[in-house]
Amino acid sequence: MHADDEAMTSATLEERLGQLERRVNDFGLKGQILGSVTPSWSTGIERFLEEPEFWENTYDASQAECARRCIEQNKIAREACSVKKDAAERLSCYEEALATVTLCQARCAA
Repeated sequence: MHADDEAMTSATLEERLGQLERRVNDFGLKGQILGSVTPSWSTGIERFLEEPEFWENTYDASQAECARRCIEQNKIAREACSVKKDAAERLSCYEEALATVTLCQARCAA
């Protein structure tokens, strides 16, 4: 049961990482598009920063990197848990890994 919760948390983090990576790519594409259509009398960066979409879609790209680190640490912890022979130790290990990845994600979102 706890391993399922942890797998769900890991899947949620991986999905969130994918969403943030897509947003970063979309953000870069918006910059390229805006830079290619600016009039010659205006610099691309001025026009880009003046667009309301730039300010409406703000986010911290470091959050995606943080989530990626949480996922990697969780995978390592789960691998270590999976080799434990004693069922009680293994369950305790998975619970600790879940608590750790949950705390890691909370710190990323803070």
